[in-house]
Amino acid sequence: MLTSFWCRTRRVGKYDPPLLIFGLRHSDRLSMPLFILTSPKVNQEMNEQFKNTPQVASKKKQQLFELLLKDRGIELPPLCTIARRDLSKLCPLSAVQERLWYEWRYGLSSVASNEVILLEVLGQLNAAALLEAFNEVARRHEILRTRFVEIDGELCQDLCLQVKLDLSVVDLSHLSAPEQEARWRLLAHEQAHRAFNLEQPPLISGAIIVLRPNAQLLMLTMHKMICDAQSRKILVNELGQLYKTYLQGALPRLPELAIQYSDFAYWQRSRLQSGEFHREIAFWQEKLLDESPSLPFAADKTGRADGKSDALACEVKLSEPVSQRIRQVIRHQAITPYMILLAGWQALIGRHRGQQEITVATVVANRERSELEDLIGPLSNTVLIRLNLSGNPSFADILANVKKEVLAALEHQELPYEWVVKEVAKASGQAALSTPNLMFIMEEPLDEEFEFGGLKVTSKNIEQNLPAADLTALMRQNGERFEGRIVLGSASLSDNVVELAAQYERLIETVAADLNCRIGNLPPLSD
Repeated sequence: MLTSFWCRTRRVGKYDPPLLIFGLRHSDRLSMPLFILTSPKVNQEMNEQFKNTPQVASKKKQQLFELLLKDRGIELPPLCTIARRDLSKLCPLSAVQERLWYEWRYGLSSVASNEVILLEVLGQLNAAALLEAFNEVARRHEILRTRFVEIDGELCQDLCLQVKLDLSVVDLSHLSAPEQEARWRLLAHEQAHRAFNLEQPPLISGAIIVLRPNAQLLMLTMHKMICDAQSRKILVNELGQLYKTYLQGALPRLPELAIQYSDFAYWQRSRLQSGEFHREIAFWQEKLLDESPSLPFAADKTGRADGKSDALACEVKLSEPVSQRIRQVIRHQAITPYMILLAGWQALIGRHRGQQEITVATVVANRERSELEDLIGPLSNTVLIRLNLSGNPSFADILANVKKEVLAALEHQELPYEWVVKEVAKASGQAALSTPNLMFIMEEPLDEEFEFGGLKVTSKNIEQNLPAADLTALMRQNGERFEGRIVLGSASLSDNVVELAAQYERLIETVAADLNCRIGNLPPLSD
């Protein structure tokens, strides 16, 4: 609820003295919870106002919070909203869709093209009610019924009104449990690399995998042209709500969406053409075109004929004591888990490669506008975070710099990464730039459990969609621990991914125990 106010207050540049807001927007995948520190009086007022307000009544909470700020002299200017587009005109692709379309057309991608959701469903599943819910989600979100075509040399989104989704059935009940797991994992891998035709909707499919009576898996597959990580949560949550409704024989009650993804794509393209992104372009050019010896991008890559990559991965698992120490640090330093884990990754790469300037790409949800929060579609964006390690700084100094750089990047996150790359390449005199060579991603997995009309539904963890960068750290919070994996984009690179993972664990353990330790004075990280 507070994210839009945080954004708008920061743009005004004025803060109420007793009200200090630290942190990031919760809708960004690189962030964790928003830290709110207020005076006791404001805390008491907010608690009194909100204690009887249901969690779902976000508009009421926004109004109450806005009144509290107004009482203290803070006027919140309205954000520029995204309006419905003129339906008589062709709708262009968004920036990320345009890139994905060219990768599909010319076979340039070396990573999986789809997002796969796998849910374990225990109980008596009503397949007919589930199929009705599935199609109602598709009715609500036009992107699920969209094809992508070229008309008179222009790439366009074309809405198809007559698309009907289906749920196929795969019966594995005759297999043993180990054979079942091997089979559904193979199916998930195949679905991740499934070759959708972008000109033939739908770009989403579903399957019910029968394991035994009252035990099945629900597998949903979407091409990245129509989804991102946050879209997976929206899809599953709506599917659960609608399934329960249809199971009761009632009509769907979900509120209609304010806009559709095509409206966002049209708005995004219009902003670029009108010059509204000039401030963001200038910011990223200043960040990336300095005296650094090289730009933070890898060379263009051509996908393998089989659509697979040579990526190697090694797990990272931080112990519970180290994870607990991280949580203590973020509370005391008013930062997020993302920040400390990113700072550790940049410090490790700096030491490992002997570099003082480290630029890492990261993925943000890019859903700060309220009309985008519940929209299925590829809205996430990539931003670049630069860190200077010169002068042998302490890890506390590194954390402060990372926090500053992250907040600055988020101020300019709406400029699509594809256009950042294009403008930087043009200004630097290079013909083309491609993927970032270093990435850090704070993964946001699906919730462990979902409400599906009395059924016990839990998400299954499956490995998929390894990034295309040369070297990537993917971290997540799993219960009380932080864990993840280090991914080497190509087996031909010289980095030892196993040793890097071990070094990263040791570095995080060391700096979490002592923030004042200086990076250059750390003991050797290798055995």
